Amino acid sequence: MDFEWDILGTTASGQTVVYKELRKMADRIRTRADARAAAAHDAELTRRLSSQHRVVVTILDAGGVKLRPVVYHYIKAAIAANPPRPMHTYVVNTPKWATRVYLAMRRLLSDDDVQSTSVHAGPYESLPLVISPRPVL
Repeated sequence: MDFEWDILGTTASGQTVVYKELRKMADRIRTRADARAAAAHDAELTRRLSSQHRVVVTILDAGGVKLRPVVYHYIKAAIAANPPRPMHTYVVNTPKWATRVYLAMRRLLSDDDVQSTSVHAGPYESLPLVISPRPVL
């Protein structure tokens, strides 16, 4: 898999905001093996970002992702890969099916993960989250 996640900037309290546009990954998944490979790549990216930035807030953008069995397999494999958990995860631009999938997957998450995750129908710009843009180097 050859996708990357973006860093939007930092919150007012200094947490790095990582933006994961799931469509980048979902369009490449055709098989269960692809789903496992994408989950492993996502976990590795998350480990690298967490080691560089310590405290991370993640925005998962589910816009445009269609519910297919391989997407479900990706979600299960991503949870099983056990990447470092962010301080908070915002799932945004959720299609109607995403809330049902989240409710089904909650049983695979720890209580802390459930408490630090929120699902939103709209874009991340509507969140109560102030992001200072990342400086251009």
